[in-house]
Amino acid sequence: MGKTKILQVCHSYEPPFFDVANQYAAVFDGSKYEVTCLFLKGKDSPMVRNQAIADKLLFLESSTGDMRGMKAGLIKKLCRILAEEHYSLVVAHRYKAIYLIGIASLISSPILIVGVVHAYKVFSQLPRKLLVFLLRKRLKLLGVSESIRIDILDSLKTVSFNDVYSQPNCVEINRLQKEQLPCDEARHKLDLDTKSFIIATVGRMHPEKDQATLINAFCNATLQMPKAKLYIYGAGPLKDELKNLIVSLNLTDKVFLAGFVPEISRLFCAFDLFVLPSKIEPFGMVLIEAMSAKIPVLSSKSGGGVEILGNNNDLLFDIGDVEGLAAKLVYMYNLASGEQKMHIDFAINRVETLFSQQAFNQNFWKLPFMQNILASGH
Repeated sequence: MGKTKILQVCHSYEPPFFDVANQYAAVFDGSKYEVTCLFLKGKDSPMVRNQAIADKLLFLESSTGDMRGMKAGLIKKLCRILAEEHYSLVVAHRYKAIYLIGIASLISSPILIVGVVHAYKVFSQLPRKLLVFLLRKRLKLLGVSESIRIDILDSLKTVSFNDVYSQPNCVEINRLQKEQLPCDEARHKLDLDTKSFIIATVGRMHPEKDQATLINAFCNATLQMPKAKLYIYGAGPLKDELKNLIVSLNLTDKVFLAGFVPEISRLFCAFDLFVLPSKIEPFGMVLIEAMSAKIPVLSSKSGGGVEILGNNNDLLFDIGDVEGLAAKLVYMYNLASGEQKMHIDFAINRVETLFSQQAFNQNFWKLPFMQNILASGH
């Protein structure tokens, strides 16, 4: 008896989706399953081939034009792939992949599709609701957090679609910890003052990430944190607006827009505190990466942040609450080493219990459709 074949369709291998693709590939026992990972965009990459967990890789190398409109060319290619192979399951990440493989399956093969949803309001538009209705007998949806699952159900109630489950992303804790540079070395690499209390956030400079609330809160707290400096890592459309805010608050010697840093998760030990101030956070991968690095964290009560930190009010603040965040910053700044260790131990336990690869695998195999459909190969 041959191996059960699994196809995974990804928009591209750009971060964080390559890591997510590896997480899903690692679910399947290589002695029983053969996993093929297909990337819609991106040229064939030796780096991806070397680091991929999947047994086989396909690079469609689609152009921007290929990805527009009805995408008939891509659908034709996917129909041919489905016809040539006998896959038992397709895992499709993001709506575009769900749409493409969904239409291809209607034309070519009635295959089980698991669509992984990474954002809010993905199915708010009528054409997308209709697609789900057409695929209702073969489609299951996974939200990367419980709040995403609830959002999907709310969007699709008009088409009575209820096959929606929660499958949080995960991290490889041991790998992340082994890759961490020590504090002094990481600070040197980031050109940080060794004597300062470094507060950091990482994310796109976008209204959803709400770095402005963090800057204003830091301003309110700075007199009570004389050694503190704030570094904001990332790029995006709000750079000039945030720069102007920093200047208007006279914080140019305390708050720094540090730009995009590749593989910054390896440098988290440089920070004394990590803050995720998002207004909207579907999951919060960067938060569990910081927790894995054993540094203290704070998060807004965005969907992902609350689920990751489990309603721990010591580590959570209301979305957009400048005064509340300022108080939390001062609290974390003044923590004794024993209290700090308590919060770090709590965070590590949350990651190991709920967001490790082992927890991810166990949750995936408990999904009812996995038990029913792939029992022969599991």
